[in-house]
Amino acid sequence: MGWSPRISYILTGGGCSVPQAVHSWIEDDQLYMKGAVFNLDGSKSLLETMQTSLLVEDQHVLEVVDPESCCEFASITTSHRFIHPMLLKVAGHLGRDLALLLLGKGAREILDEARRQNMERVDDVI
Repeated sequence: MGWSPRISYILTGGGCSVPQAVHSWIEDDQLYMKGAVFNLDGSKSLLETMQTSLLVEDQHVLEVVDPESCCEFASITTSHRFIHPMLLKVAGHLGRDLALLLLGKGAREILDEARRQNMERVDDVI
């Protein structure tokens, strides 16, 4: 399981019926991750961004390599760059920390409300 699904699992307990988002990007030697949760009509939301260094033993974790020798890890396609294995661990920890930060700031209540709203819609259809 990649880090993005793990964030989702931590936030929702494994469900996929509530609005949530994760966006990550690399800038210089920093990994940034933005996570958000919403109720169904968007009137309540929580958005947080965290970052961490990607330096491993004073070397850049991204190196240009031959595209034919690229590989994939947990649905992360490395394209024309090799990602140092330590980056995957760093990304996983950042994702976990971001999910826990969101939960600590009230994400559970927003997600529970969205889940209840979804159930009410199902009941209306049935």
